[in-house]
Amino acid sequence: MVNDIADKINEIIWSTNAESDNLESLFDFIEGQSRKLFEHSNIFFTASIPANIPDAIISSKIRRDNYLLIKEVVHNALKHSQATKVHLGISITNGIITYSIKDNGIGFDPNIVKLNAMGLTSIKLRIERLKGSLTIENYKGTVILIKIPFDAMVTEFKTKNFWWPFRFEKRNTER
Repeated sequence: MVNDIADKINEIIWSTNAESDNLESLFDFIEGQSRKLFEHSNIFFTASIPANIPDAIISSKIRRDNYLLIKEVVHNALKHSQATKVHLGISITNGIITYSIKDNGIGFDPNIVKLNAMGLTSIKLRIERLKGSLTIENYKGTVILIKIPFDAMVTEFKTKNFWWPFRFEKRNTER
């Protein structure tokens, strides 16, 4: 309970801190908080995020929506998948930020799960606000792909020498 309260306070401070108004902070926070969810589980968690992240400003509301969106999906994998491995991938390609959450669990059928379930409802609302898309694939587990247009997230670029398309190497992080 105390840890939950501390985590929520940490989330609020991070989401309102102007120093966290960039993509690198967002991706690092998502990766770190996701990792914390799996600390006391038997699930092996890995993550890969871009090594070279554009120096772009994003609002606290967009940061919070991104974080809570991925937190819900990752939490669902922890709680329901019966997986032994979960991987969070973040990439930026051709103006699209892609979050990929893959597990080797029992799979997920969105037609069977109540479509008005609170978790799915909040996921869909956040994706809609971010002008993104959601794909759920089942094959030897579940793959959730969330794609968000880069221009729907970015307020402005801090660097003048900015160009498309993005192709980044990934930083691999393991527990």
